[in-house]
Amino acid sequence: MGNLNGVPLKYRADANKINLTGEVASLRAQQARINQQMDAVRAQRFGRGNYAQITAELNRLKNERDRLDGPIREHAHCLHLDTPQNEYDANGRRTTRTNVEVVAFDPSAHAIATYHGRYDENGDIAADVENLGVYVPGTFTRIDHFNGADTRAYDLYVGSNAEKFGPGRTGMIAWAGGQFPNSIPDAINGKYALDLGPKLRDFVAAVDTRPDSSVLAVNGHSYGGLVVARGEAAGLGADRVMYTSSAGLGEGVQSVTEFPNTGDVPHYTMIGRGDGVVGLVQQDPVGIHGDAPPYVGSVIRAETGFQTDGDPSSGTIEETGLFKQHSSVYDVGSTAFNGHVGFFTGTQIELFSPDRIIDNPWGRYGGVTRVDGIKHPITSPTCSTCLQRRNRENSPTAPGNPMTRLKAVRRPALLASCVAVILTMTTACGTRSDVTIEEYEIQSEQIADRLMATIEGVDRYQDDIIASQSQFVEDVGHDRQDHPWQYWHWNGSVEIAPDATITPEQAADRIAAVLEDEGWTAREPDLRELGGEYAYDLSDDQKEERDWYVEIGFTLREPPAPQNVSITVVSPSTDRTAADS
Repeated sequence: MGNLNGVPLKYRADANKINLTGEVASLRAQQARINQQMDAVRAQRFGRGNYAQITAELNRLKNERDRLDGPIREHAHCLHLDTPQNEYDANGRRTTRTNVEVVAFDPSAHAIATYHGRYDENGDIAADVENLGVYVPGTFTRIDHFNGADTRAYDLYVGSNAEKFGPGRTGMIAWAGGQFPNSIPDAINGKYALDLGPKLRDFVAAVDTRPDSSVLAVNGHSYGGLVVARGEAAGLGADRVMYTSSAGLGEGVQSVTEFPNTGDVPHYTMIGRGDGVVGLVQQDPVGIHGDAPPYVGSVIRAETGFQTDGDPSSGTIEETGLFKQHSSVYDVGSTAFNGHVGFFTGTQIELFSPDRIIDNPWGRYGGVTRVDGIKHPITSPTCSTCLQRRNRENSPTAPGNPMTRLKAVRRPALLASCVAVILTMTTACGTRSDVTIEEYEIQSEQIADRLMATIEGVDRYQDDIIASQSQFVEDVGHDRQDHPWQYWHWNGSVEIAPDATITPEQAADRIAAVLEDEGWTAREPDLRELGGEYAYDLSDDQKEERDWYVEIGFTLREPPAPQNVSITVVSPSTDRTAADS
């Protein structure tokens, strides 16, 4: 009964308390029998037995006995928690529980699943649970080594039920319904995912008793990402999907749009830059297990960010280590963890800020600069999660089922407006500027307003994100302390609706036409298959240095993902402020 699909979750959990108790008793009985065998072997020491053989047999039996300590400890933990866990009642009040709700437990099938959340009077998931998350762990997951996966699901449950999200509105399941690979070499084999995918599909279908107004979000970590993708290929239903540090989508899968029941729902991916477990393989679009999610169309990449969200001094997730970053994307309080919470609650996800190698248009000597995408994002991060519950008969993007637009995510102003380059100026040693930084601010806003007006009537996916701030110039000479040089940097990010009347490239062309009509000088455009940049200068012929600089970027994504256009305006540098006037 504890594993029968169709039985309400609460009854499954109650039955599995009995199953767990029985399994612990059975394992302890095995240990008692082994102890008896060890006593019999020890008795041979007083006879004529070979001492070396007796010692070897005792060691073998001891190892066999001690190996059972782990499963006993794990199962006993589920029955009696050392530290009570939080849960939330129908009114959002926090209570505690002293056991784990095990909603699947079958040692013969290597299957286990746990649930954190509320039940209704029939034992099913409560109807007012607005979000149900399913977390699928990765390599090394075993039925007798599952507490780590359950603890991660519990952390996500607590984070998703924070006061700002509405306590009690989100439930969370951790699922491992079969045998996972238990070594890195073993994880190269895709056979486990082929077996687990259909099992995940069937389990989710069995527990999916929620009303159509609620949302099902499925997240797979590492090998679990491959399992989720194989589940989708087998017909798994979900309202949104996220692959974290994922091993791939499976051989032969070229796009998530191929999946029969999730091809038209939002898909996300998150992975550290240079993840030493799977990321190094995924620096190319095709990895061991097929296409890597970050390189697949219709999959939106989320940012990993900082170890403490919003605090650059805490270090990036990548700085936790080449291999540790593979799992530290779930560290509580980090940008990455909060991105997972946003995914499960349908609130906000910070989008990926790629590193860039860009040309430095300022100064006599030019040059190139590598820019850290986490600490200095070119465009302010945004969110593009669909909240619409997947109708079992209709697509969520069909008429009558519009995608819900969410508010954008801003980083703290210091980060959201960081300039895209570190400047090395030579002009500071000359005469002082006759224009103040405040005047450049006004002029930057005026230029930006003219450019934004060209696409004013284009349908948006969400509100535009604008950030602007003065930035100090690095390495400018002896007079920096008395008269530091700075420039004004303005950035706007526009998310165009997937069904807009023009493409992002056409929007960029409109903006570029305004600059050309005003006499700006075009640089060589950087055009790629999925986007590009136009760059323009406005220079004074009597000066050696360039003055104003504008960059227009556009990104093409497959619907239903939004289409992005960005505008960057950078003023000339100045060492004068209004206070100097």
